[in-house]
Amino acid sequence: MYQALTEDRPYRKGMEPKQAIDIIEKSVREGKVSGESFEILKKAVL
Repeated sequence: MYQALTEDRPYRKGMEPKQAIDIIEKSVREGKVSGESFEILKKAVL
């Protein structure tokens, strides 16, 4: 999910890491993404 958000696509420019993290964090709150996995990603990226 992080990679898809941050990479350039033909139809849009890739997002900044902080913006992607914010979007993924919303998915964690909604129960769509593992909170544990998210914390590991956040430590690696930010």
